[in-house]
Amino acid sequence: LNLHLNGKPLPASRIHMYRDGCQQLCETSQKRRDARHFGKLNAGERLRIASRLAVITQFCNRNAIWTGPDLGCVPAEDVLIDMIVDGTEAEARDLMPWNTEGVRETIAETGLFSSRGAHRMGWTHQTYAEFLAADYLHQRKMAPERMLQLILHPDGSGKVVPQLREIAAWLAGMEPAVFRALAKKDPETLLRGDVKSLCDADRAELVANLLSSHEAGELWEEGDRHAFYVRLRGYSQCDNAQLAETLKPYITDPSRHHIARVAAVDIAQACRVQSLQTDLGTLARDPTQDYHLRTWAA
Repeated sequence: LNLHLNGKPLPASRIHMYRDGCQQLCETSQKRRDARHFGKLNAGERLRIASRLAVITQFCNRNAIWTGPDLGCVPAEDVLIDMIVDGTEAEARDLMPWNTEGVRETIAETGLFSSRGAHRMGWTHQTYAEFLAADYLHQRKMAPERMLQLILHPDGSGKVVPQLREIAAWLAGMEPAVFRALAKKDPETLLRGDVKSLCDADRAELVANLLSSHEAGELWEEGDRHAFYVRLRGYSQCDNAQLAETLKPYITDPSRHHIARVAAVDIAQACRVQSLQTDLGTLARDPTQDYHLRTWAA
């Protein structure tokens, strides 16, 4: 909003917006500046430390960071600062120190963290942690194969671990190889990301794979309203030059899977594909078709 009000261009994508916004949250607040409390790290250094903390908390399934002494009362879902700073940053290949003092400053002085009780600090918003965890892997040029090993379920299904879906969506927007892998096996996860920033061909591929997965009965989650609204939000970003051609067979062919046809109608509505209005009207008036599907088409 500040960029807009000052006549400056908005970030080109959601990725750029989050990266810039998280760095702004790492700046010393005006209140602390007035009190002459600046800390020893600049905003960029704090952001790098926060990104490493994001990887640790998200991939190790930790909800908070324990800042006090270990007297045997540390919750199992917390990570100790002593554990965080133990080791080296082999991926970074630079001389930036990782120490308790820097971690404590980052936790205490930035807007990325807030209190979770005595001696406990957690993320102010879950999306900060998810974005920074993905950006950490991307900035350190981790191989896409290793990224996929981190986010995919170990059962070999090719699906993303449910708790890591948001991180996977961020990574797909940063790394084309991750996008292509998820588009084939877990396309619905991609709807959580910045689909609009993808090229037209990638959006067309995503829609085709989504409908194929619905046709195979792989995506439907009965009663999962959150997943339903995630789909609708993602569908609205899927417009592409081939969209009407891709959707039409599912809308007009009664032999297609019912759920795939519902998804096709949803996508047509979300993207306002007006060229399919006649086909939708025909479906809505056909008494031989499924009532729910006819209602959806109407």
